[in-house]
Amino acid sequence: MILSAALVLLGARATTGYTVTDLGHFAVYYGQGLSINSHDDVAMMTTVPIYGPNPQDVDMDIDTYVWSNGVTTHVENPASPGDRVCPTFLKDDGSLQGAIMGADGAPTSMFTWSKTDGFAIQPGAGQPAMLARLTDRETYLLEAGVDSTHTQLRVQHDSNVLSQTEVGEFFQPMAINQNGVIVGDDSPDGGDFHAVRIDPGQGAVPLAMPSNPLSRQATSTGYDINDAGYVAGSAWLGSYPSAHIPEIKMGAIWAPDGTLTSVSDPNGLFFFKINNHNQAVGWKGMHRASCAVVYDSVNGLRDLNTLVPAGTPNLISASAINDKGSIVCVSADNDVFLLKPIGD
Repeated sequence: MILSAALVLLGARATTGYTVTDLGHFAVYYGQGLSINSHDDVAMMTTVPIYGPNPQDVDMDIDTYVWSNGVTTHVENPASPGDRVCPTFLKDDGSLQGAIMGADGAPTSMFTWSKTDGFAIQPGAGQPAMLARLTDRETYLLEAGVDSTHTQLRVQHDSNVLSQTEVGEFFQPMAINQNGVIVGDDSPDGGDFHAVRIDPGQGAVPLAMPSNPLSRQATSTGYDINDAGYVAGSAWLGSYPSAHIPEIKMGAIWAPDGTLTSVSDPNGLFFFKINNHNQAVGWKGMHRASCAVVYDSVNGLRDLNTLVPAGTPNLISASAINDKGSIVCVSADNDVFLLKPIGD
């Protein structure tokens, strides 16, 4: 159900179905495809918990793989094979950008990798008092402490600072597009977060929130932004247990002017990525009871399990889409699948 239709999506494709390629089984605990380039190469990440002697002592082993034309390559730091290597963006030339995660789960440095040049720590990232939050489309988003209540958000390419903006203490950048527009989450006090966008050199501008009946507590997050400035994410309206009113979780797409189209499903809905044709992918439901979905303004919200050949394992989430409409999904058994539009 469309709660508000505040935008016209561009160039949505009337895909009637997909061919499916099983990229393999990589994780017992958790696996996901996180990036797909225009050649349908896929970057994948797996995580496995490592339990210590005490229940609260839980570490996480992280591994990254790149699949290309039927060949899967394990990406690791040869100087330190035990590093937690996380992918963020797979470029069209097949090279990968990402972050090395520290023991506390925060990025400590950024890396690049390619089949020809191998693995390299990226210059300019991981500087003292600077935290690399994300790398995407060749540009880093980094945060440096200013004082106890403010943070300096810096946009860098290698060691060159492209822009910087003072943001709140709890601001979290999530993605950046080719024009340097950033989407992220902000909170005045570390509590409820709300989606915001930042144009180059400008401050954070809140994105519209869904209508809020009964004055419910509302929050939102923006996960991805395309080159036209459309943002994909999710919004939540809090529950009222005493009145038997459940929490509402809805998919959200914000237009460049900040207006909102919200899409609801009784099981909850999350949009995670959006391509330059304004097709958004994600999942509805919670955890292993979820299913992978694709949305555009022409076809509406569709369960990808209804658009693939019979016998395909249940696809529980869709986490990447390219401009051809190819989608990366994961099954309940942690197999990663590549879905290509029929006729592509």
